[in-house]
Amino acid sequence: MMHLTFVEIGKDRVMKLSAALSYYTVFSLPSLLIVIIGLSSRFFGKEAIEGKIYGQISGFVGTQAAMEIEGMLKNTTVNHDNLFITIVGIATLLFSATGIFGEIQDSINQIWGIEIKPGKGFVKLFLNRMLSFSMILILGFMGAVALLLSSVFNKLFSNLQAKYGEGWVNVLGLLDFLLIFSIISILFTCIFKVLPDARIKLKDALVGAMFTAMLFMLGKVLISYYLVNFAKISAFGAA
Repeated sequence: MMHLTFVEIGKDRVMKLSAALSYYTVFSLPSLLIVIIGLSSRFFGKEAIEGKIYGQISGFVGTQAAMEIEGMLKNTTVNHDNLFITIVGIATLLFSATGIFGEIQDSINQIWGIEIKPGKGFVKLFLNRMLSFSMILILGFMGAVALLLSSVFNKLFSNLQAKYGEGWVNVLGLLDFLLIFSIISILFTCIFKVLPDARIKLKDALVGAMFTAMLFMLGKVLISYYLVNFAKISAFGAA
């Protein structure tokens, strides 16, 4: 099974697709976060949403990288003094933010062997951007829900901890993990169900999403371990 998996990975050029997706992520991430924060802040304060997002980012890539991303967001603004420039700026922002989902769609189509019908260039591009924007809306909504549930959990378990002792801290950590896992599973389910140019059964999308979410969480743990133990060693020094 493992041998077949690695054979298929090589055949589908997964490493090359991963590198391309990483490239698109670098350029799409600031715009994507601006849109998500803007949407989520309609439900909660902007500072609360930013704190939650930066906390998750620092858990994946470290505090220094999270601070650099925060600086990129502060330097990315839209000029509201000129209507035309504002419209162009917002359109560019949305186009950049949706680019990462277009790349994910192309990668899934290639790996799954989905052939795209020719002759629908502009229509397909427009529909793809609308699908990508719908994914951003889902991300914004899930971010708001995650913050709400996290706030409820923290308040509840603070009271329980004060009344019954420190044992509830571990329960809170477990629930927080399950909350993040559930949100990531829902996100991957939406990706596998909506983005590919084929009809995918919800059950198949859900099973694949849960397995992908487990790998995603494992990757988070490994990245955190690397950052804690080896982050001070530069790539040039190691070379």
